[in-house]
Amino acid sequence: MIPASAHPQAHPPLWVGLDLGTSWAKAAVWGADGTGPRLARSRVPMPPVVDGAQDPMAVLAAAERALSDLELSGPVHLALTTQRDTWLAVDATGAPASALLSWRVHPRQGAGREGERSDRGMPLEAWVTGPWVQRRWGAGLGAPGAGPAADIRTLTYAGGDKNCEYWSLGVSPDRPGRAALSLGSAVALGMGVPRTDTAPSLMPGVVASPGHARGHAPSAAPVWHLETGILSGMGGLDLALGMVGLPPWDGPLPIAHAPPAGPAGSRRRLCLTPHFGGALDDPEAQPRLFWDPGGTPVRTDDPDLGPARVARAWAEGVLDELLRLRPKLEDVAGHAITELRVGGGGATAGDWGALLSRGFGVPVEVHRDPWLGCFGAVQIARAMANTPRP
Repeated sequence: MIPASAHPQAHPPLWVGLDLGTSWAKAAVWGADGTGPRLARSRVPMPPVVDGAQDPMAVLAAAERALSDLELSGPVHLALTTQRDTWLAVDATGAPASALLSWRVHPRQGAGREGERSDRGMPLEAWVTGPWVQRRWGAGLGAPGAGPAADIRTLTYAGGDKNCEYWSLGVSPDRPGRAALSLGSAVALGMGVPRTDTAPSLMPGVVASPGHARGHAPSAAPVWHLETGILSGMGGLDLALGMVGLPPWDGPLPIAHAPPAGPAGSRRRLCLTPHFGGALDDPEAQPRLFWDPGGTPVRTDDPDLGPARVARAWAEGVLDELLRLRPKLEDVAGHAITELRVGGGGATAGDWGALLSRGFGVPVEVHRDPWLGCFGAVQIARAMANTPRP
C-alpha cells in the first residue's frame, strides 16, 4: 500500500508503470519525480497462451488486478508497456471480438482466423489506451470492481516491453558496445543505434523498433532498438522436458555445473537447441534434443536423463542460439558487443552471468528485478511529456 504521506490529494501525481507481458501483468509506483525508491509493486499471472492466443478480457482483468493491488489513491500518471506484435479484433463499440493473438502468431496471419474476421483490429496497447477500456475503467480508473481508485491524469504508451527493459538496462547509442539480453517469454538480445528517418537496413533474424535511450533526465534521445532472439523463450524449458516425458522443472537452473563439450568418446553431453516456435530468422524451425558427439537422438529411457540434465541442456541451447544470432545483430549495428546486461523474469533462475560470460567472452551484469520494464516505461513517458512537440 502507498503510504498516505506519499500521496495526499494535494500532492503532485505519482508515476505508475504497468507492464503487460505474455506471462505476467506487473505494476510499480514511483514518486512524483518518477525516480527515487520504488513505493510499491505487484504482479499477477496472465492467462495462458493457447495456440498463440490469450483471452483479452482475462488479460485486462490481470492488468486491473495488478493496479488494484497497489491500493492507489489520488492523482497518478500511468505509463504502459506491453508485449509486442499482438492483435485483436473489436466490434463497433470497441469491445473485443476475437482472442488476443500473441507474438507467437503474426497479427496479419491471425486476422484471417475463422470466427475472428473483422475490419477493426488493433494491438493490445491501442486497445488498453482506447475509449472502450477507458469507459470500463470509468473516470480516473475508479469504476467499482475494475480499476484502482485513482485519478489517472495521463495514460502514455511508452513502447514495447523489451524497449522499456532496454532503457532500464542502459542500452544507448552513446554506449555502442553495450547489449541487453531479456530473458522472458521471448529471449531477446538487443542493441541501440541512433534513430534516423528510416529504419536501419536489416537482415533476416533482426528487427528494429523505435524507442528511447537513456539520456540526461528528463529527456531521452530517440533510438532504433535492434533485436534478435528466440521466439519461444523461457517457455521452451517446459516444452523440452515434455518432449522426453519428464515433469516441469521448478528449481533454479543448474547452469554453472554444466559439463563442457568433449571429444568423441568422452563423457556425453546432452544438447538442446531451443527452436520451439522458431527463432527470428527461422520461425518454422523444429526442436532438436540429442547427445553429443555425433548427434545421436536422446532415448527417453536413458538412466542419465532427468529434469536437471534437460534444464542444463536447455540453458546451454539458449546460449548456443544467441551466439549463432549474435553476428547478425553486430553486423547491422556496425559494432561488436563488448558488454552485456541481463534482465527479465528468467534472470532470477540460475547463474546466467557465468554461462553468458563464458560464451560471449565479455563482462556480464545480471539485474534480477522483474519490474525493470515498469521503470523504463515511466522514464520514457516522463521524457515524452517533457519533449516539445512539433
